[in-house]
Amino acid sequence: MKKIYSLFIITIALLFSCVKNANDNSDKYAESDAVFIKLIKEYTLKGDGTIYYNYTHRLKYQSYNSFNRYFGETFVVYNPNFQELKINKCETTQSKGNLVISPSNAFNTVLPSFADKAPAYNHLREMVITHTGLELGSIVDLNYELKTKAGYWPELMGNEELQSNMPYKSLSIIVKVPANKELKYELLNSDVKPKVSTSGNEKKYEWDFEDVKGISMDRQTSVSSIPRLLFSTFNGIADASKYFEKLPILAKSISDEIKAKAIELTANSKTNLEKALAIQHFVANDFNYWPIPFVQTGFRCRPVEEIWKSAGGNALEKTVLMNALLTSLGIESAPVAILPAYYPKEMANLMCFNEFVVQIKTPENELYYLSTIHDDKNDASFSIPDKFIFGLTDNTNKIVAIAALENKIAYKSEMAINALKEIDGNSEIILSNYFNPYFKLQSNAEEANHLLPKATDAKIEQLSKNIAWISGQIKKAKFDKIEANYFFLTLPLYSEGINSSNLSVLPTGRPTVLEFPCTINESYSYSIKLPTNLKLVSQPVNVKEENKLGKVEIKISIENGVVIVERKLQLSKSKIDIADYEMFRKIMVLWNVNKYKELVFKE
Repeated sequence: MKKIYSLFIITIALLFSCVKNANDNSDKYAESDAVFIKLIKEYTLKGDGTIYYNYTHRLKYQSYNSFNRYFGETFVVYNPNFQELKINKCETTQSKGNLVISPSNAFNTVLPSFADKAPAYNHLREMVITHTGLELGSIVDLNYELKTKAGYWPELMGNEELQSNMPYKSLSIIVKVPANKELKYELLNSDVKPKVSTSGNEKKYEWDFEDVKGISMDRQTSVSSIPRLLFSTFNGIADASKYFEKLPILAKSISDEIKAKAIELTANSKTNLEKALAIQHFVANDFNYWPIPFVQTGFRCRPVEEIWKSAGGNALEKTVLMNALLTSLGIESAPVAILPAYYPKEMANLMCFNEFVVQIKTPENELYYLSTIHDDKNDASFSIPDKFIFGLTDNTNKIVAIAALENKIAYKSEMAINALKEIDGNSEIILSNYFNPYFKLQSNAEEANHLLPKATDAKIEQLSKNIAWISGQIKKAKFDKIEANYFFLTLPLYSEGINSSNLSVLPTGRPTVLEFPCTINESYSYSIKLPTNLKLVSQPVNVKEENKLGKVEIKISIENGVVIVERKLQLSKSKIDIADYEMFRKIMVLWNVNKYKELVFKE
């Protein structure tokens, strides 16, 4: 009898194990906070233009963070005027098998936080789904459907990131379209092929991914390196131009109130560029920004007069307003979209249209791109290399790549320390393109004093969009620190260079691609003449690290009472692949050695 009982217990345990493996199968990711055992996103475009989005997930909670910080709630934003949300299933299976079905008060409709100060978008809603009965080892099954009325979206489009901070045991993206409708798609950073089938009047595309690892979203992670699926039923990029033509992006007429404001803002401006910057400052700082995603507007834009009267707008609307203010002054301008580096040139996918700027053309035929969200220090195109520009109103149907230019910092100083331990001398700095604060220097020459550490009476020797050359004098500067008979001098470095990236501490490995806003070319040259009563304690240095990503060189020497220091850093790529990270780290570790940034003297 005991043997039969034991066999019964073992059988039950095995059966339970099999059921667990069939429904869970997440042990491979036991160290993750949570794991998506299953995630399915299904898009269906009907023949009448109605769009259905069906979302299903089975999520296992494996840490307190998973329900206290990450997945205690699910949020679904929608427009009730055009969209209908239906929650079909929301239940929690606890670790001991207890089933907790979410009560009615677990579903609460609120105003999305990004619309709380935007009266024009107060009709938007966000369903907050609170998952109940959560504990370590619990599993939540969620399924909901979002129905979008025909005409709210011009076409079916998607921009799906296929990797997140949590792993997917199974991930499926399904797209169904009428059989006579062509689906344009592009799968990036993955080799998975779609399963394509036709049933009746419907064509189905399905991408299945297994065991997708979670990634840590480290600082400056390149979004272009993340696996991504883009799809659209637009025929091509020309359709995007036709669609924007239908939107009230260009004002048919501009009110006297807007014209008067443009004149008021530019009363003290002389050139067209100065006028454009004055208007940019107003739109960016004094006109409310509402961070409403383009998709949540139904890919629409309000007319200029409506934007103006509401005293606020989203990224596109602020761009439309700024363009109207400029054109009212006779300045040649146009609204443009900045598309990400991963954007497929032949596809029209409005899901990727989230960043907008204004292009202006000066009488000298110089082009500038200006943000409407913040003041720019120079042409905005310098900070978005490898991305694309798409004119919303030029009808050329062209996506133009933004060329990457060399960005240079070259600092030089000649100093002398007198018997009173005061530092005198001269210094200069050359800044090009991305590093050049052209707009600030043009409007206020006093800004030059902030660019030369320890220097005063800075003078602008040369200034253009591409280069700024500034010189200054060092007068009776002090040592940074004095301890007993030791004197410490920190070598001046330009604060907006590589040091602004906060990469002084680098881990031994990195799971994501590292991206900078531009390539780096920094050089610093110092000569310091010493008095007879002061000696250099710092040891002579001649070190170098060079590989395919770039190089770093540091030299410290003394000859005939003059200390010579050379520091050079070059990074030829703005994106550091995972495989190349260790080479990058070797360069930066050497650059960041503190004893090479400071000189120590002894009396």
